[in-house]
Amino acid sequence: GQMLDLAQADALAVEPDVLVDLADIGREVVAAMAPKVFAAERDLRFESVGDTRALGHAEAIYRIYRNLIDNALHYAGNVRVTLASEPYAVVIRVEDDGPGIPEDRMEDVFQPFFRLDTARTRDTPGMGLGLSIVQAAVRLEGGTLVLINKRQRDGEGTGLAAVISLPLPAKAYAG
Repeated sequence: GQMLDLAQADALAVEPDVLVDLADIGREVVAAMAPKVFAAERDLRFESVGDTRALGHAEAIYRIYRNLIDNALHYAGNVRVTLASEPYAVVIRVEDDGPGIPEDRMEDVFQPFFRLDTARTRDTPGMGLGLSIVQAAVRLEGGTLVLINKRQRDGEGTGLAAVISLPLPAKAYAG
């Protein structure tokens, strides 16, 4: 469960940083989730631009992708994951076309076991949003995580964008 995951995030901190390709990991996660996406009749797209290698922990990166995509599929609908190389960071964006998160609950969603869908019974799968795990993993990688409600161009619906910036210490060594 999640308590185990949080403990594992601590354990990960002692693993050495290695050069990981965030695009490779993203594609792997997306491929692994394909049956689930298909069953839910959702659309999951993955796009990557530029050099997406960085120093980090593959397991932490997996967890970031998996939890964010899981949430979007569970609470929202179609999901688009984009990866871009910026001068000093690799930026992962996980966007959906769902209802977004009420602005006054933005902080709450990072609490372990927090649920947005209070009306549902307690025994539904997906205890909480798993964002506390994502946040722990992002911190471990020295990155930042921002959640943004995005208004659609036509003003209808919002959708949520989770934007993760991971620093690129690897660029310094690449020469």
